[in-house]
Amino acid sequence: TGIVTATAFIPSQGQLSHRNLVQNGAMRISQRGTSFTANGYSVDRWYRTYSSGTAALTQSALTSGAPFDAGFRYTLRHTQPGSAMSDSADAYVNPQIHLEAQDLANSGWNYKSASSYLTLSFWAKSSVAQTFYHYMIAHDGTAQAFSFGYTLAANTWKKIEVQIPGNSNLTFNDDNGSGLTLYFNLYFGTGRTDAGNTMNTWAAWNSSSRTPVQTNTWFTTANATFDYTGVQLEVGSVATPFEHRSYNDDLVQCERYYQTTYHGSTQDQPRMDLGFSASDTQVQSVHHYRTIMRDTPTPTQSGAFRVDGNTTKDVTSITFTYVSNVSCQVNYFTGAGLGSNNPYIIRGHSDADARLNFDAEL
Repeated sequence: TGIVTATAFIPSQGQLSHRNLVQNGAMRISQRGTSFTANGYSVDRWYRTYSSGTAALTQSALTSGAPFDAGFRYTLRHTQPGSAMSDSADAYVNPQIHLEAQDLANSGWNYKSASSYLTLSFWAKSSVAQTFYHYMIAHDGTAQAFSFGYTLAANTWKKIEVQIPGNSNLTFNDDNGSGLTLYFNLYFGTGRTDAGNTMNTWAAWNSSSRTPVQTNTWFTTANATFDYTGVQLEVGSVATPFEHRSYNDDLVQCERYYQTTYHGSTQDQPRMDLGFSASDTQVQSVHHYRTIMRDTPTPTQSGAFRVDGNTTKDVTSITFTYVSNVSCQVNYFTGAGLGSNNPYIIRGHSDADARLNFDAEL
């Protein structure tokens, strides 16, 4: 009496939590900003390359529609240039995400077996009705590729589900290198496509046969848009409901690959670190990352800095030494007058965007 028995236990394969092998699949985390035009990283973990034109990539808010009802509030949107693009054999628009090999190797997927599966699911919407083709590459050993396609009606959200079987030719090293890349390709010219490409099966990687031949309507339509969100890659042959996590969980996952000292506030003088004057012209501090990073990061600095303590000095240059995946030493150089062994606070100089950035992306 009073006991309710579940009719199904989902997922039937893979772990109950942290089953999504994709970080930031809901496009919530965007430490670098929310609008981009250059090739490179955009919202956290998502990278895009394109051949020409000024194409916008934005983290866009969702306020209605099927993904909104399923708990998604953001999408990653690619917008084509305002003038129609000219097609060519070498044209491409290629968003992508790189996944660590060890995450695949330790996922529980028996990737050598054709009867063991990963399932990829996501929401997609295009302003132009057509068929789109995406693909993925397993990089270790002899690289293998897997392509798939789907058709969208104009301005209509659709949930895509793709079953990906194992294959005896697949290899995933137990390391922090790039093991699998998912390419959410929006267009390739004929130089990268092949009418003989066979979808939904693994084959040796061939850069001239990434997908079947693609329709160029979306690519050549001025201001055409493409949105996607809710990307989930999980062990098993069934797409389970998206694993919504707390904002902090998503952020910590992303900070393994990229983190910055300051973002998302209007404070005009963000405090960075506490250091001491190692000489009359230099303040040193040890910066510990909030999350241990995937590998030794590339550090950069943006914005204007100042040191406050025994005196106040503008920072003229910054260098990084003893850089590891846990911490680094940051050296702030100023004009003379700091004194020796005096404590200093390092802060932005009336600059809300002053920050230290650490990049360990794949």
